[in-house]
Amino acid sequence: MQIGPWSQAALNAIAAKGAKIERLVVFWDALQSTNCSALSAAGAIYASQIDQQLAWAQNAGIYTELDLHLNVGRVPACASGGATEFDDYMNDGRWITQYLANRYGNPSSPEYTKDVIAFGLNEPPPPSNATSTNLNTVMEIDQATMLTWIRGAGGTGGLAPQWIGFVAYAYAGATPIFNAIAGQTNQCSDCANANRSAYDAVGGNVILDVHDYIDGCTSAWTSQTGEPASMCDGRVDNGLPAAEPGGPMIGTGDPTYPSFPPTGETEATADEQIANFLYPYTLFSEQANIPLMIGEFGWDATVNSTGATNLIQDYMSSWASASPAIEMEWDYNVTQTGDGWASNPGASATGAGADGWLTMTDAFLTQS
Repeated sequence: MQIGPWSQAALNAIAAKGAKIERLVVFWDALQSTNCSALSAAGAIYASQIDQQLAWAQNAGIYTELDLHLNVGRVPACASGGATEFDDYMNDGRWITQYLANRYGNPSSPEYTKDVIAFGLNEPPPPSNATSTNLNTVMEIDQATMLTWIRGAGGTGGLAPQWIGFVAYAYAGATPIFNAIAGQTNQCSDCANANRSAYDAVGGNVILDVHDYIDGCTSAWTSQTGEPASMCDGRVDNGLPAAEPGGPMIGTGDPTYPSFPPTGETEATADEQIANFLYPYTLFSEQANIPLMIGEFGWDATVNSTGATNLIQDYMSSWASASPAIEMEWDYNVTQTGDGWASNPGASATGAGADGWLTMTDAFLTQS
């Protein structure tokens, strides 16, 4: 959820659907402007709006992850000098991270609430010092640093040492383990696998965030690799997801493939590809003993015409083997104007049922 014109009734309605946690989108440039060591005047107002949102969520029995929302161009002027938004964050994001940790995670703060259980970055892009071979390692080092800002050295004595770290590999879609699918040839031979001990020195207590939007693969993957379509996982040889144009992944929201299963594929083949996408995460989660979360999935009902119920059933079948601790749909909104992903757009909206929620949302929460 973004901070919006919500009310206690809106959060109660979400809870009544069975939802237990929100990822609260926090825009960095709404909190700071030309000074990365202080809130802006507008930022102070925004912080009070966060306070209100958290109060509504707590009253409704909904936990909150604070999500500093990178990868969308919302970086303040004081931090916009890096080559990527992750560079900006590592250079200038310590103050705002510790501000949020102190405000909501420090028991001595007037705004402290047990309702806030975690902090993470949205879809962190690769920092400029990342290469195809060290991508996983660099992502781990930087996010471990983020957790020291929150928890203190060694994961103790910090501002919010009890907070869970929501960590991700690049764009929350890069594979943490290469060569994970036996027989695949489109894999990086000298890339560093994710480190199962990467967060031990900062107290562990992390959840691995993956964003799952794959609903199939293009035929280009098979023609390029010579491997059967059933082996496609939607990624290219450095482990990054490769959505159209230019890559094999067909994702929800792609107007060229407005239905599920995507044109040219059977549902059975698409299901195999969906499972392939998640499999490296499942494998790493088991090996590292780190819980997995589906931090985003969704359905753009203004673009996708049919197949939402089938897709969520197939997603959840794939997720079952991973036993994720958290599953989150993108996103809560009450209008499709500018947000085709809106989960509660009203009964007359595209893709909505009689109760006004998307049919995918209803199917997801019913099955959950």
